[in-house]
Amino acid sequence: MGDTLRYLKAEIPLTQLCDLKCNTEDDSLIINCPNEEIWQELSQQPEKIAKLNQKVNRLILKFANYPELIQTLETS
Repeated sequence: MGDTLRYLKAEIPLTQLCDLKCNTEDDSLIINCPNEEIWQELSQQPEKIAKLNQKVNRLILKFANYPELIQTLETS
């Protein structure tokens, strides 16, 4: 999974500023964003993130006290 996260950070540079975690129990990618601007930008790109990580079924974006943005992804 480490290689996948490094690839994601290389392809979507904003993710370099985030804390990325893969949860293998439910095949989700959790992205903890450091600020609202990054959260907003990444929330517009779930399909691009899914294409880069075929093993992810859910994308969870987090930022401070915002509600979690949970997107179920179609990876096929």
